[in-house]
Amino acid sequence: MDQLSFWAAKTGLELIRILPFGDFISSILAPGGAGSRLTLTRYFALHAVLIPFILILLTSIHMFAIRREGLSCAGEKIPQSELFKRLKILIPSVVAVVLVASYIAGAPLSEPADPSNPPNPVKSAWFLLFIQEIVSWKAWLFNVAVLLYMALFFLPEISKRKSGYGYFAKDDKAVWMLFIFMVIAVITLTVIAMYFRGANWSFGLYL
Repeated sequence: MDQLSFWAAKTGLELIRILPFGDFISSILAPGGAGSRLTLTRYFALHAVLIPFILILLTSIHMFAIRREGLSCAGEKIPQSELFKRLKILIPSVVAVVLVASYIAGAPLSEPADPSNPPNPVKSAWFLLFIQEIVSWKAWLFNVAVLLYMALFFLPEISKRKSGYGYFAKDDKAVWMLFIFMVIAVITLTVIAMYFRGANWSFGLYL
C-alpha cells in the first residue's frame, strides 16, 4: 500500500463517519484501521465483488427500463433492433477505450505508506474530492450532498413530460436543469479540491 492510497483511504473513512451510522459502517469496512491486512482484504472484496455486482444490477435495471420505455433520437423513437445494433458498437468501444486508457496511464505508485508522515494536505481519491471540498465548509453538508446524489436516481420517475421523446423538453425543464446543475457542481468542486487546495487546505493555484 502506497502513501497516496493509505491517506486517501483514511480520509474516505473519515468522510463515511460523518454519515448516520457512519461509525458502524467504517468499522465494517476497516475493522483494523486503514492499511491493516483485514481492511485491505475487505476493500479488495468490496471493489472486486460487491461494487461490480451493484453496477451489474443497476445496469440491468436501466436496460430493462430502456426496453420498456424505448429511446429516442431527434424526437423520434428508436426501434429496438436499431438500439441493439448501437449497443453492439458502443459496449466494445467503451471496453476498448478503458483498456487503452489503463495501459497508457498505468497504476502509478508513490512511496510506501507511512502513517507517521501525513501529506499536507491529505486528499481523498479523485472521485471523492468534491465531497471533501464540501465537508471543508461544513461537515453536515455531506449528508445533504448524499441526499441530492440519491435523488438523481429518481429523476426519471418525477418527470412530468407530456411532449414525447427527446432531450431538454420544455415541460421537463426542472429535471434536466437539476441534473446539469449537479454535474457542473461536482466537476467544479473536484477541480477546486484537486488544483486549488494546498497546505492546510488553503485556497490558491497548486498545479
